[in-house]
Amino acid sequence: MLRYLRNRFIPFLIPFYPNKKVFIKVLKKIISLKINYIEIGINFYENNWDSNEILLAYKKTKIKNLNYILNFLKKIKKKYNLNFLLVCCSKYFDYGLKKFLKKINKVFKDILIVDVDLQFLFLNNDLFKKTNFVSLIPLEMSNLEKNIKKINNSNCSIIYLQTNNGLTGKNKIYIKKFKKFYKKVYNLTKKKIVVGFGINKKNIKKITKFCKFFIIGSFFIKYLKNVKNKIKKKK
Repeated sequence: MLRYLRNRFIPFLIPFYPNKKVFIKVLKKIISLKINYIEIGINFYENNWDSNEILLAYKKTKIKNLNYILNFLKKIKKKYNLNFLLVCCSKYFDYGLKKFLKKINKVFKDILIVDVDLQFLFLNNDLFKKTNFVSLIPLEMSNLEKNIKKINNSNCSIIYLQTNNGLTGKNKIYIKKFKKFYKKVYNLTKKKIVVGFGINKKNIKKITKFCKFFIIGSFFIKYLKNVKNKIKKKK
């Protein structure tokens, strides 16, 4: 089904997971489907928002050197004309957000910093000119209209709506409730809206009836693990 939704599907990848060979194999498959926007996660820390599948994937990834990852992605980006969304946490810019953005802006078009709030992004808005920030909006956000208005006047490129208030890949999605939330945000902004958290093969048809762009994280990480196991069996 993803083949037919490829213009709307944003895959989530962890660099070189489950190993370099499988990562490159899957990346080439994604490119062959003409998917040109990919979410890249580099949260190699314990966190409270990712599913167990993703946390385990981060731990098992052997190549964690940021410079190595950036150089690799830079070559791929140039060769295949790809765009990357970086997902990371604030520990990566302990030495300064400005320096960190300068380091990554030749590779990443957008950045989602999962452990900072919107107010932090608004205060540092001027720093996000080359690499725009992504606003993560929970299902039950207080002052939604006020925050969306600020987002509309900021260097935010994408509004990322959570289908639920739980972990990535977890919790049931209440379609009617989320559809109402999605339409409300859609009518408040002209920014690109993507949705994520808990999307899988059981609910994807219902979600894509009203949502244009969607991210699959935990479910895609499971798929990568299966690819690795199939390669092992062939040997």
